[in-house]
Order: sequence, then structure tokens, then C-alpha cells
Amino acid sequence: MQTATIKAATARFEVENDGQYPHAFKLEGKLGNQSFELATPVLRAGEKSVLIVKLPPGTYEADCPVGDHEMRGMKNTVTFQKP
Repeated sequence: MQTATIKAATARFEVENDGQYPHAFKLEGKLGNQSFELATPVLRAGEKSVLIVKLPPGTYEADCPVGDHEMRGMKNTVTFQKP
């Protein structure tokens, strides 16, 4: 996963599992005092999914929520900036 900076309120994440093990893409953070998580389904090798989100400016955590993948380094941040 790479760090991303997005200059828009809406982002389209096109996710493809090009590995051999199941993976997913999860975006999480806080809106005010409310925590949220948005994620693709778990993808098998070769599968694709799209996650479209509309978020206010801020930095959010992205990771693979499958097994211990986040602890193995499959994580990063996504920053939304004002368009």
C-alpha cells in the first residue's frame, strides 16, 4: 500500500488482489466523535473491487483487514485535501 493524497472530496479506489492469498482494502477514521470503517469484500487472487468514498479533508488509515496483514505492514494513510 502506498500513501495517497487526494485533492477531492470523493475518491474511487480500484482494488485488485494480484497476490496469491486473500486480501481486502479498509479505510477508517473519525468524523467528529464518530468512528467509521469502509471496506471492500475479501478478494481472492485475481479478484477486483471498487470502493467509492466521500470524506471531508483529513487523514485516514488504510489497511488490509485480513488476518495479521496489517501487523505485517499492509497499512498506510490516505489524506483528503480541499479540492
